[in-house]
Amino acid sequence: MKAEVVNRLRDAVLAVEMELGAQTSGAFGTVKARLDAMQAQLTTVAQDLDALEAEIGPNPSGTFDTVVERLNDIDSQFAALQVQIAALEADLESQITALDTDLQSQIDALTLALAASRQVVTPIISGSQDTNSDTLVAKGACLLNPNDLGNPVATFTLEAIIQTTDASYAATLEIFNITEGVVVAHPVITTTSTSPTFISVTLTIGGADLPAAQNNILEGRLSLGSGAASSDRAICKYAAIRSA
Repeated sequence: MKAEVVNRLRDAVLAVEMELGAQTSGAFGTVKARLDAMQAQLTTVAQDLDALEAEIGPNPSGTFDTVVERLNDIDSQFAALQVQIAALEADLESQITALDTDLQSQIDALTLALAASRQVVTPIISGSQDTNSDTLVAKGACLLNPNDLGNPVATFTLEAIIQTTDASYAATLEIFNITEGVVVAHPVITTTSTSPTFISVTLTIGGADLPAAQNNILEGRLSLGSGAASSDRAICKYAAIRSA
C-alpha cells in the first residue's frame, strides 16, 4: 500500500516536471520569482499601453475603420493642400510680375516727364554772326556730354535761326566735333530765305561723330553760297542743341 502511494506521488512529480520543463525557474532561482518578474513586465507593458492610448486618444481611427485609412486620408488632404499652395504661389508670382511691369512703365513715364520738364539748351552760336565766305567758318562752340543731359532717354535736337541776304545764295550751318575731328552727321541746315528762318533737326547720339559718354567740343560753322557779292552775307542769329 505504501509503495503504491509513493509511486503515485512519484508519477505526479514527474508529470509536473514534464509539464513545467527543465529549470522552470530559469535565472530567477524559483518559479515564483520568475512569475513575479513576468507579472511586473506585464504591468509595465499595460502602463505603456495606457500612456499610448492617452496620447493618441481613445479613438485614433476616428470615423475610419483603421488608423491607416485615417492616415491615408490625411496624406491625401495634405497633397491637395500642397497643390492649392502651389497654385496660390503661381498666381501671386503672376500678380507681382504684373505689378513690376506696371511700376516700370510708370517709372519710365515719370522719367520721360522729368526729362521733358528739365529741358537743357546748350548754345553754340550766340548773338548774330555772319560770313561772306563760301567755305565753312567757325562762329561759336560749346561743350556737350550727352549722358550728362539725359541720354539715352532724352532726345537731342540741333536748332538754328539762319538767313541769307540774297536768295540766290544759300546760308548753310553745320556742326563739327573738334574733339573727334569729324563733322557731326545731321540733316542739312540751309536756307535761301532772306528772313530769319527757324530750322530744327534731330541728332543721333552714340556714333563716332558724337560719342555719348564724353565731353565733346562742338563748333558751329557757317557759309554762304559760292559766287555771292562781297556785300552778301549768311547770317546765324542763334544755334543751340536742345536736350529734352
